[in-house]
Amino acid sequence: MSTTRAARHGFGTETEITGRGIELFIRPARDPAGAVVMVHGTLDRGGSFTRMARRLDGLDCVAFDRRGYQSSRSLGGAATLSDHIEDLQSVFEQISDRGPITLVGHSFGGVIALATSLALPGAVGSVVAYEPPMPWLWEGGHPHRGVPVDGDPAIEVEQFFRRMVSDVAWDHLGEEERAERVADGAGLISDMRIIRAETPFTLEDIAGLEVPLTIVIGASATGHRLAAERVVDAASDGNLVTIEGAPHGAHLSHPDTLAEIVSRHAARNEGHR
Repeated sequence: MSTTRAARHGFGTETEITGRGIELFIRPARDPAGAVVMVHGTLDRGGSFTRMARRLDGLDCVAFDRRGYQSSRSLGGAATLSDHIEDLQSVFEQISDRGPITLVGHSFGGVIALATSLALPGAVGSVVAYEPPMPWLWEGGHPHRGVPVDGDPAIEVEQFFRRMVSDVAWDHLGEEERAERVADGAGLISDMRIIRAETPFTLEDIAGLEVPLTIVIGASATGHRLAAERVVDAASDGNLVTIEGAPHGAHLSHPDTLAEIVSRHAARNEGHR
């Protein structure tokens, strides 16, 4: 284990490397009742869950940079959703001695979390997803569904950041931080291609989900909310929670509320293997 890179990352105090080359950043608990694995969204990084992790006492918290992002840039962007599922499988294998797992995903990370829980039954005890984009479940279809992504990564990064965060935030980034974001372009392009072309799961798949599921929504667009409602209705143990007024980056703005939701799920996991 290494402490240096973990400290620089800001998330935890330990690191481990999975069999697929994913570097894990771990915030260990003194007497853990299980582990929380956090999957970040598009144009984000594992360290963005730091505020949540600090509020999850009694649980080992594990984050990582998905392939194409930050410490995983050398792995390139994921070719398909299966790459992300296999990466998570290697994460689970690496932390198999840390107890039952609560899988938490933000945005596209929520899609990955749901798809992984379906593909690897028995691997996790419960799933929490915040505003997962599911355009294939939109009635009438999403306007970008099926549209190829072939633009300049630098342009796509700037447009995505301005759209999802704000023009003001982009304009206030320094040159080094902008360059860091642009360097994550391979991850962004990969995410966009997957979400526009693949069908990660169907409602019939969700009906077979064997673990508790909570989808959390903030001030989400109507289409995303309706898709979330359809998934929760299809699940045998599904729950929809709304954080009134929360932006898409609720793990940054509302870490206490999200940590409380995750803690409730983790409590239900005790005894799950």
